[in-house]
Amino acid sequence: MKAASEAGVDVMNLSWTFDYYSEDLRNAIINATSLSNRNRALIFCSTSDEPHYTGAVYPADFNSTISVCAADSRGRRRAESRKSGDLMILGEGINADGPSYFKQSQDSVSGSSVATALATGIASVLLVYAMCAAPGKDEWQYFKERNIMLELFRMHMAPYQYVGDNDTGSYRFFEDNYVDPYRLFGKKLQPGMEKEWRHIFDSSNYRRAE
Repeated sequence: MKAASEAGVDVMNLSWTFDYYSEDLRNAIINATSLSNRNRALIFCSTSDEPHYTGAVYPADFNSTISVCAADSRGRRRAESRKSGDLMILGEGINADGPSYFKQSQDSVSGSSVATALATGIASVLLVYAMCAAPGKDEWQYFKERNIMLELFRMHMAPYQYVGDNDTGSYRFFEDNYVDPYRLFGKKLQPGMEKEWRHIFDSSNYRRAE
């Protein structure tokens, strides 16, 4: 992690968990995500796939990381997934091949580790978009702040439903911070949408950390 941070890596994927606290791990994550670090990174961490375990899970429970739990194909938390996380994203039945040293490739995989890898990949794409759309040379760097990236996920990828009657109802977001990337990436680029995309990736529209 230290080597990746020093190399200027923008996004890290930690698809593993410990049930014990490590001061060395905490310090490494703080250093990698510090706002004073020009090479700061976003760190996405998987949560536990043991729903009955209620203790802390590291590194997901460190404040400077983005914790991810897995949803099923209906956008609901998987029975095996932890009950809380910063983001919940599809992590069930994802087509994937195993490493070359596996005797047999795996047709599909499930779990918070898979969801975390997906969230990390999406964040990487969002940073590329921010680089292209941001007006200033280093403006896109603001999107490597944890709170801004979370807001970007939730504002533009969180599905919602109308609850109540026509006059007194309201829009309500799905439970558990569920996000659906199709809501942002599934749109075909239409004439005039460039302005909308530049608005999305204007860092002044988001609340920055103090």
